[in-house]
Amino acid sequence: MAEAWIEQLRQVCAQSGNTQRKVADSIGYSPSAISAVLSGKYKGPLDRIRDAFESKYGIESVPCPVLGEVRLSRCLKEQKIIGSRANRVRVALNRHCPTCRYNRANGGVHADQ
Repeated sequence: MAEAWIEQLRQVCAQSGNTQRKVADSIGYSPSAISAVLSGKYKGPLDRIRDAFESKYGIESVPCPVLGEVRLSRCLKEQKIIGSRANRVRVALNRHCPTCRYNRANGGVHADQ
């Protein structure tokens, strides 16, 4: 059985007005890479394609100890902003993100999907 995000990718590609080429272009991958993922023949690690797809389409949401329920795309974006002390929220994110169970840099919950 395919991973949930691959089924979601398949559904997005099948939506009216979408093609594998459009979806591939929108996430920065080639149509052949998307085709290989969908057919189960992609030879490389899937994590970067998964991250790009989920970040663009914001399919999944995760609980954030600072922001509450957020789309995975926002979670990934916040994980990449390191060291900013612009406001109290940013400071709290800097404190929580590195040890959060959803942080992919340290093998978080979504790291193996």
